[in-house]
Parts: sequence; structure tokens; C-alpha cells
Amino acid sequence: IEGKTQYPLSHNDTFRIGSTTFTFISEEEAKPKKRKEESAMTESKIIASLYGGSDISKSIEDIPEHLRIGLRQSLAMGIPLKELSQKVPTAQPAQQVDKFYILYQLGREVARAPSLDAVLEVAMMLIFEIINAERGAIQLFDPQTGELATRITRFRSPEKASTQNFAISKTIADHVVRNKAFLITSDTRDDPRLQNALSIVQQNVRSVITVPLSDWEKDDVLGVIYLDNMMNTYAFKEEDLELLSAIANLVAIRLKQDRLYEQLAHEAVRRSNLAQFLSPDHVEVIMQQSAGGKAVCLEVTGTEVTALFVDIVGFTKIAEEMDPALLANLLNEFFDSMCKVVFTHKGHVNKFVGDSIFAVFGAPVANEDHAVLGVQAALDMQKEMDRLRETTGAKFKLRVGVNSGAVVAGNIGSSQRKEYTILGDTVNIAKRLEEVATPGKVCVGERTFELLHGKFKARQLSSEKLKGKEKTIKMYEIIG
Repeated sequence: IEGKTQYPLSHNDTFRIGSTTFTFISEEEAKPKKRKEESAMTESKIIASLYGGSDISKSIEDIPEHLRIGLRQSLAMGIPLKELSQKVPTAQPAQQVDKFYILYQLGREVARAPSLDAVLEVAMMLIFEIINAERGAIQLFDPQTGELATRITRFRSPEKASTQNFAISKTIADHVVRNKAFLITSDTRDDPRLQNALSIVQQNVRSVITVPLSDWEKDDVLGVIYLDNMMNTYAFKEEDLELLSAIANLVAIRLKQDRLYEQLAHEAVRRSNLAQFLSPDHVEVIMQQSAGGKAVCLEVTGTEVTALFVDIVGFTKIAEEMDPALLANLLNEFFDSMCKVVFTHKGHVNKFVGDSIFAVFGAPVANEDHAVLGVQAALDMQKEMDRLRETTGAKFKLRVGVNSGAVVAGNIGSSQRKEYTILGDTVNIAKRLEEVATPGKVCVGERTFELLHGKFKARQLSSEKLKGKEKTIKMYEIIG
């Protein structure tokens, strides 16, 4: 239900808060059915039915004043919860009223508090208002270390907060986490579960109550809420355990929300980083493969791909004659435009080398049409360069070389740093083809020409022995 929005009730409408179901009985319908004993009901009995039964019939104006005051309002007025409870008629179950009030207020904080720490602060404050604890703490698992770390502590006596060294018993925390169970002990001296809890003995703790912050969907524990009393045995009751468990569930909900938001933020950054080098469909595949913390399958394997190199003709001379700032802007626009062309044709920008771009088609996501996609991307790059010359006045001309064949692809590098790349003679030949290509044209190798199956017009160039190669290679120029 959205705040500040009215939802008119009709006769016999029902709604539920927690495990209690309320039925609205309109005043007109209720009058003929009133019995004498109902008309004689005291306010305390009505309130008792509110918190003990499943059906109520009561006007909103009759709700006790303490239930209308917000948490922040009551604190501002200097009215602690215990005083509010004392204002309730003695015949009503005051502790149940307090429980309802606490869970309602904490639920509001879970939804609107600006941070998890703010939620934890309110939770501990509310806990100490109704549960007879002297010390309390909330521990959460650190995602980095996997260990429990204390996030917040609270003392009933401010003097003790500055003098006591509060250390939660590892025995108790481990027991709650390992068994995913609540723990309440009325006398630590007689509890066999705590015979080895050295910190309990050293700090002279008498009563302990601890509950897990549970992620029920994943059957996992996110942390613990710990309370103790160093003076009294039997300080905690079963009702305290029920209330603390409900509070823990609300805190766990906010904790899960915050971690989900953090996960989404990290995913957005990862997606943004991948989008700089991969086409959108490649990004989606890799994000799906890595979902749930799984490693992306990028181990080194042999495969067939199409490699593309595009280079600006005479860039060194152009750089000498142009203003550096203007040159940087033109290069950024050039790279941005060329990358979009690569992505449109399901390619992967492997790296930038000076003014040159090295792109791959058919890896890391396999595609049978990698040669066709690579050649079409090369032609579109030349068209895009024509557009850039008209719009920016840049005098750039491009040479593009495309070659297909077997390569080794995968994460390659040192133990400290690896990057995805492809290696092999296919890549080297693609680079040599780019170097001999006519400015404004696309030059492809023999294997690429074979894989095109006549889908593009081409003319054979004279066979050449490329730089660093012993054998001559057949080369083709794509003309349409």
C-alpha cells in the first residue's frame, strides 16, 4: 500500500498485518447485530481482541493515541516506548501491543531508511526498549573475508559502553550459523552447549539470546543478532525469542535488498566495461554465463575466426600537422564510429593499437558466418569513414585487411593479469593484408574469400610474399 494514499473499506473487507487478519464491519451493518455484552465491552477488551483475535470491529478514532505516534515523533517528544506501554489500560496485553508497534516501526524503517546502518541502529534501539538485555550486537558476514564482523553494538548502561570490551562468543555465533537455529539460554553456567565458551565465562554472562539473520530463499545465514544479560539468569523469555526472530527477518530483508542493489550496481559497471569491446549480444551471453558467480568459459581453445585490422593511412604525418586537442577529438569519434560498426555485425573489438583497431568475428561467441560478418563490417567502415570526412572535415582514409582461419583464443597472460585475445598466423596475415590494402579499400585473404561463397563481388590481386612470410598468398579486393 503506497503511503498517503487512501483505500476506502467496504463492509466485510479483510486485510492482514503479519499473521493477524482484520475484517472491517461497517457501522451500519454492525448496529443491528450488537449484543448486550458487546455494548458493555470495555476498551481494554476491545484492544485485547485487536491483538489476540482475528476479527475486529473498531473505529479508527478509537485506536489508542500511542499507536498513532510515529517513532520519530515519539522520540522527539521524549516519550520512550515503555512509557507509551504504561499508558495502555492494564487489562490489555501490553507486551503484544509493544511487539506490534515495534515491528510496524521497524518495517517502516526498513523501507525508507537511507542506509543499512540506520536500520540496524533503529532495530537495536527498539530491541532494548522491550527486551531485558544489557548488551547487544549485530554481526554480518563480510563478503570479502567470509567472516562475521560486528556492525553495531549497544549497551543499556552508557557507562559500561566506555569501560567494557564487548566480544561476542564465537562458540555461540558458530552454533547459530552452523545450525541455522535460534539460541536462548537462561543460565550459561548450566548450559552444556556453552561449556567451551571462554568469553562467556570471562565476561560473567548469565543469560544469552541469539538469532540468525536468514536468507530463507537460499537457506543461508547473513549474520546474527546477539543479546546478553550479565546480571540475571532467566532474563529472556520465549516471547523475546519470537520478537527478536521477527526483527531479524525484517533486518535480513533490508540486508538482502542492499546486497541486491550493490550486485546490480557492480553488474552495471561490468556490463558497461564489456560494452566498450563487445557487441550487445556478446555482452548478454557473457553476463548470463557469469551469473551466480560462475566463471565465464574463456579457457584457451582452438577455433576458426575472422580477424580484421583497420588503420588510418598516413596517421603519423596527420598527427604532426593537426592540433593535438582536435586530433584527440577526431580519434575518439573515429573509434566510436568504427566500434559501433563492429558491434552491429556481432564482432568483438580485441584491442586498440595506436590508430589501429583489431576486431574479431566468431569469438568469444562462435558464429558460422564470421567471414561474411567481418567483410560486411569492413565495407561499412569505409562508408562510415566517408560520412566522417563530410561531417568533421577529417582527411582520414582507411586501409582494411580481413583474414579467416584457425587461431588459439582465450584468456592469455601472466598469473597476475590475463586478457582475452586470439593468437596465430591468421591474425598476422590479417595485419599484413591491411598494410598492403589500397586506401579506401578492403583486402581479404584466400580462406575468407572461400567462406564468402560468392556473396560479395571481388577481384583477385596479384599474389605476394607478405612481410615475414616465406610463401606467397592469394589476396582479393572486395569491390561490392
